This record gives sequence, C-alpha cells and structure tokens, in this order.
Amino acid sequence: MSHLITRGFLPLKCDIITPDDKNASDFMVYRVPSSFNTDISVTDNSDTITLYSGSSYYLEGTVQAVMPYGRIWYQFYDSTNATSIGQEVYTTMWNSPAVNPRISRKVARALILDSDISGASLDVKLKINQIEQRAEYTTQTNWTLSASGYFNTTFGTPSVRIWQLPS
Repeated sequence: MSHLITRGFLPLKCDIITPDDKNASDFMVYRVPSSFNTDISVTDNSDTITLYSGSSYYLEGTVQAVMPYGRIWYQFYDSTNATSIGQEVYTTMWNSPAVNPRISRKVARALILDSDISGASLDVKLKINQIEQRAEYTTQTNWTLSASGYFNTTFGTPSVRIWQLPS
C-alpha cells in the first residue's frame, strides 16, 4: 500500500554556508553568502548560526578533513543550552584514504523544532568532537580542515545546509 501526502509544506526555505576552518575551540567557522533565504543570522568568519523562533529547522553539516591514517567525529552543538544535538558523524581514514569506501552519507544532522527554541533564538555550532591519529603516523602533518583549494578540486566544498520549515 502506498500513501500520498497531499498537504502542502511550503514555503520551504534553504541556505547553504561553507564551514571554512576550525577555530581554537574546535568549532567550525563559516564563509557566508551576502544574503540568506532563511531567517537565520551568521557572520562571516564566525562559528555561530543563530536560528529564530517561529520556525523549525533541519540542519545537515559536513566537514572535509584531510589527514591520512586517522579518524574524526563531529556533530551540531546547541551553544545556548551547552549540549550536543542531532546525530554525530564518524569518518575514518584509518588506512589509506584511497581505500576507504564511502559507507553512508557523512553528514551531521539535527532537527530543531520551534518548541526547542525556548527564547527568541537558539545558537548552533558545528563542533569537532574528537580527532584521532594513528600513533605510527604522528610525525605527519596535522589535520587539515580548511575548505580552501584542495577540497574544491578533490572532494568538493563542505557545507552546512539549513532548511527552514514552517511550524
């Protein structure tokens, strides 16, 4: 049996911002467009996405990390309430990056309902929870989390996608 959803859910708005690099607190900082389609605010080179009450939001975020022979975990973080939210992502390059097949969509996800926003707004960040490097490769260069150059030609640009859903 199949079901057809006939109720309209528009207007649905979406924005895409680029997590550019990690700051000293292990949060990604963003490069942002000059204007937004959604009712959010993000400042260029800031680590905070502000979501406003009156709507629900679905977030997806990717981090492109380069460091052969290691692993990385990342997730969205509600800095207003100081808690991790949504689904954590685990990406491994424990062996050679060339031999690790893609197992699933490597995106952090979070659904934030309007009822989750207790005040006028909620501040959300994309947080690097852990980076681990194999002991025998600790003399190699540190992890590269910058979205510049290498990623655009090799992996594509990482992104944070924000869908604003009507409540």
